Amino acid sequence: MKFNISHLLMLIVIVALAIGWYVDRSRLPEGVALPEDPLFSAIEQRLGRPDALTGSGRAFLHYDLHNGDRLTLAVSGNQIIGAQHDHKPK
Repeated sequence: MKFNISHLLMLIVIVALAIGWYVDRSRLPEGVALPEDPLFSAIEQRLGRPDALTGSGRAFLHYDLHNGDRLTLAVSGNQIIGAQHDHKPK
């Protein structure tokens, strides 16, 4: 097989795209950003960013645990009004 400059240029483009994709993906924060609030800041410092945030009026913070379980915190106003722990189905 003969060396062709187009092969080298194609290899450089592919490597550059792969490096760019990796750098972009590595800077993405994990989880969902929470609103600026002292309670949310305290929760985020203790548990990290939630995997999902739902609700209107009341916020439901969903955390997927390492063993497959899910922890949901219900937040309303300046207090946590409930927590639910869903076990991973066996």
